[in-house]
Amino acid sequence: MEEKKSKHSIQRKVYRKTRSAVRRWRSQPLATPSPKRLKIFTNVQSASVAGITRVMSSFAEHVNASPDTRVELVCISTAPDNAQHEGAGWQKETNKEKHLTSLLYEGVIPPFAGVLQSAKGIEDVSRAYATLIDAYRAALKEEKPDVVLVNGTYIIAWALMIAARGLRYPVVHYYHGSLIKETEHWQNEKHKRIMRAIETSFDRADLKYVFPSTLVKHYVERNVFRHSVRKAQALVLPNPIPKEFFETPIPKDKKGVAFVGRWTRVKNTTFLDRFAYLNHMSKNPLDLYVVTDERGRGKASKVLHDRVRFAGPYHSALEMAKFYASMQAVICPSHFETYGNVAQEAVAAGTPALVSRNMGVAEVFRKVGLDKLIVSFANVREVFALVQEGGLPAVTNSAREALREVAGESTVHQKLLEFIKS
Repeated sequence: MEEKKSKHSIQRKVYRKTRSAVRRWRSQPLATPSPKRLKIFTNVQSASVAGITRVMSSFAEHVNASPDTRVELVCISTAPDNAQHEGAGWQKETNKEKHLTSLLYEGVIPPFAGVLQSAKGIEDVSRAYATLIDAYRAALKEEKPDVVLVNGTYIIAWALMIAARGLRYPVVHYYHGSLIKETEHWQNEKHKRIMRAIETSFDRADLKYVFPSTLVKHYVERNVFRHSVRKAQALVLPNPIPKEFFETPIPKDKKGVAFVGRWTRVKNTTFLDRFAYLNHMSKNPLDLYVVTDERGRGKASKVLHDRVRFAGPYHSALEMAKFYASMQAVICPSHFETYGNVAQEAVAAGTPALVSRNMGVAEVFRKVGLDKLIVSFANVREVFALVQEGGLPAVTNSAREALREVAGESTVHQKLLEFIKS
């Protein structure tokens, strides 16, 4: 009897201790798991916070605001105007607060026009840029990223892709522009063949692709890779619109019509020349503005003379947003564009932007009910009359909100993060 009583007593003590331990465990706050670290190595056009540089910085800020992931960006810049040193190293700056490392290439980058002229094939191009490719390899070995995000198809992006694949890093290719499409009017067949070889070298089974539109995805599949890209290998994602374009005040008195972009054949500059001429001959001319880079301004001024006003350059999203908001219309007559940031940024700022059906952004316009802004630019007089007579549909607040839901920064950044992590 004593033995049985002692046994039950021990069991009761064990039960009480176990119950107390469980209560203490329940009362303690749950441990917060450490955020997963993701280090991305990517190329940008320049060291200034604009364009793709700003997009990537905004992407990092968005991701780092969430508790489960920390993105560290290594942004490399190889702008030719910065290549003034004999060495081939990198000038490094680190911003720990923004989880951002900037690497500025200090080597000399051979002018591509000269390389293209002397090269017999893509092998000669590889040799011409061997120093840059080696510098990329050295930077990758030092930084040890989790993934390499290659922006564009041009020679600088191509060199990074070659270096990253050689070291077996995972590569996500953000498809901006098509060399084959932009050079299809060239007369020199050797040059066209080399450009095709450069772009088709991005066709790799181990790469993943981000296409800004279905238009460019289908073009690449038909004319570049000449095969379909596997569903798991590709993401169609519109370019993000910075919040400044949605938040800028919209003035009541809007004046002026603008063209914004590079002054190149693919942008349909012939249309702009004719549009400016019609406006110059009109009894009630519009105020025409052109925003382009310094080189483009030189080319445009020889064609347009005093028929337009040159504006800019604008160095921030806020400055650009204010300019768009002040215009009554923006014209984007491109023969072909993988996307078309100008048009969607103008609409986000409350200004109607006319686009061609051969621009990727037209897909987004259809989604948000802006179909009437998609026009044919074949007849210059019709487009001029439409703009001059105020026949463009107004951009409503509901259309702007719909655009934010589809192409706002937070939406696009989250989808890009999920794709990279997958």
